Amino acid sequence: MTQTQNDVRWYAGRVKDLLAIERQLLTATGLGFSERARLWLERWSAVARNRRTLRYLGAPFEYDGRLLPLLLPAYVDDVSRLDSIVSLRGATVIDVGANVGQFGATVTRRFPGASVWSFEPNATPLEMLRRNASGAANWTIVPWGIAEQDMEANLWAVEGHSAQGSIYRGNALLGLREDSAVEYRVELRRLTPARRAELQIPDVVDLVKIDVEGAEGAVLAGLDGLRWRFMTIETSRGREGGLTVDEACDRCEEIWQARPQVIWTSTPAPDAITVEAILAMPTPGAAQSQ
Repeated sequence: MTQTQNDVRWYAGRVKDLLAIERQLLTATGLGFSERARLWLERWSAVARNRRTLRYLGAPFEYDGRLLPLLLPAYVDDVSRLDSIVSLRGATVIDVGANVGQFGATVTRRFPGASVWSFEPNATPLEMLRRNASGAANWTIVPWGIAEQDMEANLWAVEGHSAQGSIYRGNALLGLREDSAVEYRVELRRLTPARRAELQIPDVVDLVKIDVEGAEGAVLAGLDGLRWRFMTIETSRGREGGLTVDEACDRCEEIWQARPQVIWTSTPAPDAITVEAILAMPTPGAAQSQ
């Protein structure tokens, strides 16, 4: 089976999701009709021509999976939802599990005044991430992942599906061929106060985004007392190493001595294994780590 056939097989199992994304694009908040039409045409043209770059929200955007452009309207929708809650104009954002920058590009191109720090340890998407961020003055790329302690780890990823890369081989292979994963060595670090100061990350940030394919608990522990107002996190109902929404809240309460409020969750299909949640810390700037 060729890589293209493998890509088509993977996305064919998500037809309902793709149809929902097309509906999201039709009603994308903050995008005018011409912007929506341009994005629709760019996405499908890139897929049809088997390209690995397109123009996204006014600037070039590189990616590694042929069909990844089809998912981009979901990021527009997610960021619009977050802006209605957090107000992203001038916001400070930590983006953990950045991949090639789908989330970071959407935030910085729609809200140029926002400051984003994107963490990505996998060298394959990292170079694309750096190029995608090159035109944004307030977008900082950090070439390591976050964990409870400094370490090197194995990360598994499938060519063309680096966004599904995980420290758990089974998570990287969900819905894909069993023999298609490649093993990488990546650097993980604790985001200590000294490192935050070096990266010029403030003591309190407006938003933390976590999308790490089963390593959510390790990332939460590795934030080392970083205080935050809101968090958007992809949790797991059946993925190895992952947390449920309740477990994520339990972990936050252990670390920050305050239980976050769940203010939004996605409504997944019955067979879905992930749930996206937006959490709000009830006492911004007051909760401390253990």
